[in-house]
Amino acid sequence: MFSTGSIQRGDKVVETSSSVGPSLATLFDKVPIENVTEGGVLFREGEAATHIFEIVEGLLRIVRVSCDGRRTITGFLFPGEIGGVSSKDRYLYTAEAVIPTCVRSYARLSMQQKLEQDPGLRPSLFARLRDEMSAAQEQIVLLAHKVAAQRICGFLMMLASKRGGNQSSMTTIGIPILRQDIADYLGLPLETVSGAFHALANAKVIVPIDRQSCTADLESLASIVRGDNWTDCHPRNRLDLAS
Repeated sequence: MFSTGSIQRGDKVVETSSSVGPSLATLFDKVPIENVTEGGVLFREGEAATHIFEIVEGLLRIVRVSCDGRRTITGFLFPGEIGGVSSKDRYLYTAEAVIPTCVRSYARLSMQQKLEQDPGLRPSLFARLRDEMSAAQEQIVLLAHKVAAQRICGFLMMLASKRGGNQSSMTTIGIPILRQDIADYLGLPLETVSGAFHALANAKVIVPIDRQSCTADLESLASIVRGDNWTDCHPRNRLDLAS
């Protein structure tokens, strides 16, 4: 059912979070939680799409492989989101655990039977399918910005929203994602991403707490994304940030 070596079935059964939606939640009601180890593969692009998954805890990266073999990160799946929903009979991407992740799975065939028995589930499922597609849309919006600082700030705002940031002016943002993964997702060289984070820290737009979190001024992040004051981030690094 799953890619081998990465999934561990647990005995713990937890009621599904209401964030999945009152109708779709019934599909995962009382389904045992399964653990995906860090770096583990939940499912692979091209494999038979036998199950859909609810992310309970942790974080998954969405990976696509191009025709020439290049590996590209096109999005992330956060707690409360659904992965593996496809109108085709095969998964359209690979899902890998960025950190230890807990999921619930539901057989696609059983889901189809449930939809036939209860058409009221369909709006919930379609809404979740739109949520899954929105990951790719978020990346398109970020890549539309030519300036590295704008992409980084947009990325941080996305994390604040996805991971339950309080959306106040100053908020703590968890960043459990390797810089290389951030670079791949944003279409930037690793050194450019590191330089942009450094410039934002120098400008006090973000205050690093450790390698996986920072405090950020959301108003300043939004201003930079709009293009209001990104050049103020570092007086000497305009060309570096724009690369």
